[in-house]
Amino acid sequence: MKTKIPNLGECSIDSFKLRIELPSLISYDKTLNENLITLDAETCSTIEREFKRQSKKYFLDGFSIYASISEKVRVSKDRFADCIVVLINSKQLGSKYFEGITLETLPIVFDLIKRVGILDCSYDTFINYSSPTDVDFKKDYEVVFDEYKEVVSSCEIMTKPSNDRDKGCTVFSKKDNYGISWSVRTTSKYLTNPYTKIYHKGLEFIKETEKGGSKDFKDRYLSSVDTSNIIRIETTIKNKKHLESLKIGLTNFTLKELLSLTSEQKDKILSKAVNSHLLPRTNSLSFKTESKMTPSNRIYLNLLMGLVSDSNFTFKRALNLALNGIENDSSKSKNKKVLTRLYNDHLKGTDYEKKSSNVENILDGLGWF
Repeated sequence: MKTKIPNLGECSIDSFKLRIELPSLISYDKTLNENLITLDAETCSTIEREFKRQSKKYFLDGFSIYASISEKVRVSKDRFADCIVVLINSKQLGSKYFEGITLETLPIVFDLIKRVGILDCSYDTFINYSSPTDVDFKKDYEVVFDEYKEVVSSCEIMTKPSNDRDKGCTVFSKKDNYGISWSVRTTSKYLTNPYTKIYHKGLEFIKETEKGGSKDFKDRYLSSVDTSNIIRIETTIKNKKHLESLKIGLTNFTLKELLSLTSEQKDKILSKAVNSHLLPRTNSLSFKTESKMTPSNRIYLNLLMGLVSDSNFTFKRALNLALNGIENDSSKSKNKKVLTRLYNDHLKGTDYEKKSSNVENILDGLGWF
């Protein structure tokens, strides 16, 4: 029997880079001195791919840990220090992967990093005197693929239009990778357009590891967990400046403070990212009247049924599309009422209604307003 994921719909931290000043350590892997990297003086972060290329890779059973030494990092306004930088992610938790990095699961990562010889320090130093950057916040949902496609379609339709690569969206619809992303991980406009993506974890877990998937990890640590219909939304918070801009009450910006964020604060982070990329959602009218089905109404109903059945639109998405381009407020209102009544009279309460509700619940969970 497959195990269910216990924390669906809850926002948690999936990964981050952790920086600790070398003088704060008892010891560290001296071979890391052969893998020096440069941290940006303003952001104190590096691009993930470049970090991995220049860092040392520690191979473990089904996952890896990357670490490197950064020289003369600006750690305050007028002070520089040599630091160790470690890439921490939820795979290092093994079977607790979906719980994310929390105050409860962090000791697992700490013990692992010490055991493989990357560094040695007190747990107090590790959690209170370290600085996280490039933090990925995530939220997982369970949804059948047909409904997931509607989530992606809804987000694509409602994305704020832009030809700038740091804005707008990219939809990917490959057999082994289906989803949508906004901005790019390398963006310099992270304050206004943070890198955000929605993707299918189930597809990732059945994709061969050598092809960029996580099948080996799934087989090793999550073999009893049903991940076939799990999707994830994820957004990246680049650095202290980015965290400050969110105004969620952080003062020290240490790892402990980050992991002490409340559910409301983490949801706010995700919501701000989503709403920076999407147009406002609209609420459809809801009422019911009796009327004879005219030829025009039959056409409207047929089109509605085609959108919701064949194209997997929710009613709200179909309504927005149908009314798009109608400038006259009176005509727009009149047609909106007709479409809403037809939906309530002929589609609401059917199997589609359940699907529509599931999709809307996920969109609600993203904090899209």
